[in-house]
Amino acid sequence: MLFEDNSNYRLGYKTGWGFTDKGHSLGWVVGWIEENKHPYFFVLNVESPDPNYNMKEVRLKILKDILKEYGFFEGAM
Repeated sequence: MLFEDNSNYRLGYKTGWGFTDKGHSLGWVVGWIEENKHPYFFVLNVESPDPNYNMKEVRLKILKDILKEYGFFEGAM
Protein backbone atom coordinates (compact mmCIF):
# COMPACT_ATOMS: atom_id res chain seq x y z
CA MET A 1 0.00 0.00 0.00
CA LEU A 2 1.46 3.33 -1.01
CA PHE A 3 1.38 5.83 1.86
CA GLU A 4 3.86 8.53 0.80
CA ASP A 5 4.60 9.65 -2.76
CA ASN A 6 6.57 12.79 -3.53
CA SER A 7 9.41 13.97 -5.78
CA ASN A 8 12.11 12.45 -3.51
CA TYR A 9 10.70 9.03 -2.65
CA ARG A 10 7.76 6.63 -2.56
CA LEU A 11 7.04 4.65 0.60
CA GLY A 12 4.70 1.69 0.73
CA TYR A 13 4.09 -0.70 3.60
CA LYS A 14 1.73 -3.00 5.45
CA THR A 15 1.64 -3.13 9.24
CA GLY A 16 0.54 -5.76 11.69
CA TRP A 17 0.18 -6.09 15.44
CA GLY A 18 -0.42 -9.01 17.75
CA PHE A 19 0.78 -10.65 20.92
CA THR A 20 3.32 -13.36 21.71
CA ASP A 21 2.65 -16.42 23.87
CA LYS A 22 4.07 -14.41 26.78
CA GLY A 23 1.61 -11.56 26.19
CA HIS A 24 4.22 -9.18 24.74
CA SER A 25 3.12 -6.71 22.07
CA LEU A 26 4.49 -7.71 18.67
CA GLY A 27 4.36 -5.21 15.82
CA TRP A 28 5.79 -5.33 12.34
CA VAL A 29 6.11 -3.30 9.16
CA VAL A 30 6.82 -4.87 5.76
CA GLY A 31 7.30 -2.76 2.66
CA TRP A 32 9.48 -0.81 0.30
CA ILE A 33 10.93 2.61 -0.30
CA GLU A 34 11.77 3.77 -3.82
CA GLU A 35 14.23 6.51 -4.69
CA ASN A 36 15.47 7.32 -8.21
CA LYS A 37 13.38 4.41 -9.55
CA HIS A 38 15.28 1.90 -7.36
CA PRO A 39 13.14 -0.02 -4.85
CA TYR A 40 14.57 -1.14 -1.51
CA PHE A 41 12.64 -3.63 0.59
CA PHE A 42 12.46 -3.83 4.37
CA VAL A 43 10.99 -5.79 7.26
CA LEU A 44 10.83 -4.46 10.81
CA ASN A 45 9.77 -6.51 13.82
CA VAL A 46 9.31 -4.88 17.25
CA GLU A 47 8.49 -6.66 20.52
CA SER A 48 7.76 -5.12 23.92
CA PRO A 49 6.73 -6.64 27.25
CA ASP A 50 5.06 -3.33 28.23
CA PRO A 51 1.28 -3.65 27.73
CA ASN A 52 1.00 0.15 27.39
CA TYR A 53 3.63 0.36 24.62
CA ASN A 54 2.35 2.59 21.80
CA MET A 55 3.09 0.07 19.05
CA LYS A 56 1.02 1.88 16.42
CA GLU A 57 3.19 5.01 16.46
CA VAL A 58 6.51 3.59 17.63
CA ARG A 59 7.00 0.98 14.89
CA LEU A 60 6.68 3.60 12.12
CA LYS A 61 8.96 6.04 13.95
CA ILE A 62 11.60 3.34 14.37
CA LEU A 63 11.29 2.42 10.68
CA LYS A 64 11.62 6.00 9.48
CA ASP A 65 14.54 6.68 11.83
CA ILE A 66 16.40 3.65 10.44
CA LEU A 67 15.68 4.58 6.82
CA LYS A 68 16.80 8.15 7.45
CA GLU A 69 20.04 6.93 9.03
CA TYR A 70 20.70 4.93 5.85
CA GLY A 71 20.23 8.10 3.77
CA PHE A 72 16.67 7.74 2.53
CA PHE A 73 14.05 10.51 2.21
CA GLU A 74 16.47 12.88 0.45
CA GLY A 75 16.14 11.48 -3.09
CA ALA A 76 19.83 10.58 -3.18
CA MET A 77 19.72 6.78 -2.89
